[in-house]
Amino acid sequence: MRRACTLALLLFACGREAPELLPLPGGASLTAPPDAGPGCGTVPFGPDCCEAGRRATSATCIADTWTCTSGTFCTCAGQPQPFQCAEFCGSDAFAAPECVNGEWSCSRPTMPTSMCRADTCWGEPGDCCGAPSCVDGGWVCGFTPSGC
Repeated sequence: MRRACTLALLLFACGREAPELLPLPGGASLTAPPDAGPGCGTVPFGPDCCEAGRRATSATCIADTWTCTSGTFCTCAGQPQPFQCAEFCGSDAFAAPECVNGEWSCSRPTMPTSMCRADTCWGEPGDCCGAPSCVDGGWVCGFTPSGC
């Protein structure tokens, strides 16, 4: 059931304005990172990158900076996208926010990832992680089950 939610939430957002490009060497572009604070943090998915005003892909964390390797950062009324939308803090399902009346907004029942604590562990630790615990935004496994 969780996998179906993941697929349903990976939607393309409409109504985005033409993105602004901040050029970097090698053709990449960057902007302020999503969610308050320096660097990429522990959020496993960055802001969206747009081509011709439509979402193309998500940014990648390179040297602790969100970077578009294809396209440029999506904007809304000139503001870069500061968050993604999740069902709940720690979810493995997320969606891009929409530009509504010049502001980034999450559709119900999702919420901005910026409302989650910086040390949130996102997604699931995996089947080969026994007795998982969340430490500083990362999964720590107590042991590796046999067969892994």
